[in-house]
Amino acid sequence: MTSRVITIFLVSPLIVFNINPINAWVFDRSEEGLTSLLNETIPINTTEAIFEKNAISFVPSNYFINLPGLIYIDLNKNVVEDLADYSFINVSGLEELRLNYNKIKVIRRYMMAGLYNLRKLYLSQNSICSIEIGSFYDLQSLEQLKIKNNELQTIRRAVFHPENHPSSLNYVAVGNNPWQCNKRLCWIHEGEIKM
Repeated sequence: MTSRVITIFLVSPLIVFNINPINAWVFDRSEEGLTSLLNETIPINTTEAIFEKNAISFVPSNYFINLPGLIYIDLNKNVVEDLADYSFINVSGLEELRLNYNKIKVIRRYMMAGLYNLRKLYLSQNSICSIEIGSFYDLQSLEQLKIKNNELQTIRRAVFHPENHPSSLNYVAVGNNPWQCNKRLCWIHEGEIKM
């Protein structure tokens, strides 16, 4: 039987976990009352960055920079209203991004730019009312997209056109939105993508 070594570093008020033998580093600033990311320095060897349950309202451009091993970001339960375009351009290895329970209203074309390896994107419980065409263009590995419980009334067919979204996308959760059921949404029922 292989023994597993868990090293926990507590550096007040910063919490960093190292779980051997895979050398995973978790940078956890959950429930710290943070209002901004700008004063937070993430260690370069971090694989998971967790900022859950804070009061962060904005994700600046190039904040997640020089983090080659970062595969998971959790910004759930903040008050994020906006993400700067190219916020994640330097974390192309990111596999999962959680932005549930925030106040995001619009998904713009370049918000998710550069996330070529992202497999899971969670945007439920926001105030999203619009998704621009091409918003998922760079997400070539995306398998799951959850945008439940938002303010979406319609989604243009072009948002999920093969030129604008990855072929790997096989699950889109869109329930509990105030849909305007008319012919503009017929394409959803035509089975172009599983919803």
